[in-house]
Amino acid sequence: MRFRRKGRRTVAVNLVVMYRRPPDPEAFLEHYARVHAPLVDNFPGLMGFQHGPVRASLAGADEWFYLAVLTFADRAQLDAAMASEVGRAARRDVRSFAADLFDMVVQEVVPS
Repeated sequence: MRFRRKGRRTVAVNLVVMYRRPPDPEAFLEHYARVHAPLVDNFPGLMGFQHGPVRASLAGADEWFYLAVLTFADRAQLDAAMASEVGRAARRDVRSFAADLFDMVVQEVVPS
């Protein structure tokens, strides 16, 4: 089921990747910057890519260490990127350095 507000339509989709604190934060950050981010940056159809460390939780939980937001025009573009050669390489890479440390959600972006 797709969420729709009356008179509003989805204008993009975000893949939001949330990483828990790794055992070696410095090694995680170095690998992300040198290996993983360049892979993600080459996803076909990628409209935007933002990533960075979580500095504070305003709700009191301290679960998340790092977040990445990948923006695509629609879900079909996201799915195509994930199925691409670069997408498969990025999935292999994330399993090599953060296998049990991440969760992903797909967010529909609607205008306010």
